[in-house]
Amino acid sequence: MSDARDAAALRRDLYDDDHFSECAELCRRRIYVTSAGPELFALQALLAWCYYQADSIDSAHEVATNAVRESIEPQTWALECLFAIAAVRGEDEEMSRLAVELGDTAVVLSGRIIRALKALAD
Repeated sequence: MSDARDAAALRRDLYDDDHFSECAELCRRRIYVTSAGPELFALQALLAWCYYQADSIDSAHEVATNAVRESIEPQTWALECLFAIAAVRGEDEEMSRLAVELGDTAVVLSGRIIRALKALAD
């Protein structure tokens, strides 16, 4: 059975309802058949967040980095994922760099909160 939902629909229908595993699987399938362009990069960003939610931080980092590197347009959601990863990893310099790139230095504080919450959960 084929699922032709785009990244926005997958995010709305699955990711936003915490169905990260199913969302990741459908993202991987769609990425395989999607040509380079905005939809591919949106799928990669969504897949990165699915990996992040599953605590597959290295996979999340790899996929989000690819989305940012391969795209000509800014990939805000992928950059935000990289920011959250930097927060979890305690990479303050990377968080600051990404905050500047995202255009919002206030997100550094939320990154520190992410790190603190992650530490409490562990």
